[in-house]
Amino acid sequence: MAKTTRDHFIPRTYLRLFESPDRPGYVHVYRKRNNIHAQQLPEKICVERGGDANPYFRNPQIVRDYLSLFEPRWAESIREVDRNPLNDSARFAVAGLMAYLLVWTPTARRLATGLVEGTLETSRPVMARHFAATETDTSKLQALVGALLSPGIEIKVDPHYARAMSLRVMSNIQCVLFEGKWMLIRAPDGESYLTSDFPTCHWHKSESDMIGVHVFPLMPKLAVVIGVNPNANRRPDPKKLRPGSVEFGVVRRKFFAQVNEIIVKSAEDAVIADRFTRRIFRSVRRFSNWRMEALIDRIPTNDGYFQIVRSRPRPAGRGRH
Repeated sequence: MAKTTRDHFIPRTYLRLFESPDRPGYVHVYRKRNNIHAQQLPEKICVERGGDANPYFRNPQIVRDYLSLFEPRWAESIREVDRNPLNDSARFAVAGLMAYLLVWTPTARRLATGLVEGTLETSRPVMARHFAATETDTSKLQALVGALLSPGIEIKVDPHYARAMSLRVMSNIQCVLFEGKWMLIRAPDGESYLTSDFPTCHWHKSESDMIGVHVFPLMPKLAVVIGVNPNANRRPDPKKLRPGSVEFGVVRRKFFAQVNEIIVKSAEDAVIADRFTRRIFRSVRRFSNWRMEALIDRIPTNDGYFQIVRSRPRPAGRGRH
């Protein structure tokens, strides 16, 4: 039996940007599951056994090929964006890191699995009608329709399959982010942005906001907010990419606090910082039962449902509608 490896789903090169100035090499980790704080090495956190493997690809560790294109330069790319926000190559690499985090972390896998299961659940009546119209074997038809319409039979999707489907669109996500509208926001004096085990946050201003923006902490003093074009080509041509606009400045403390709050809410378990403060500790404890959830809104139509799928942070267990 092949030996599984311990793989970092959050790159250590990224985590090291948040090391503590008081204890170089270590980061402050706040745990939602038990409200404990500790200083740890980046090598010891955000690790998953066999996390880089997926049995649905001919090369089960194909994600490593993707990472090899960007990971060695991620930290330098983030620093370059800090020095020169108009550096397109650095911004493209940052968009690549964000795309990877959006599709390959354990949180992303959980969300993708929930969304696929929800989509199939919505399709059950439609599939039953399809079989009723096309299947000529009566006994087989009864078994199929009975299974599809039975409330006692659940649809379960292999999480590896959901993750494989997400990986297929990772490069498209990177391109859409690169072409989005960037706003680089510096932390106020004396403050630091947090990060987490799922740092690519979705920020929606309200429940009716269907698009929202992507929030990503680059380092303790810098974060990026990206608004994507909802009409963007989801299969862009890399040779025709055009970088999106970029704005930059220092944010007010109220907006800064809102960014850190959405980072805490979106974390699966670990909130990571370059310092310890009682304020961060209280925030992690306050939102300890929050995480990213898959949302599925179903609007009945004459022949089925119109379905809207999205994800956003909310108290655990309140995901599907």
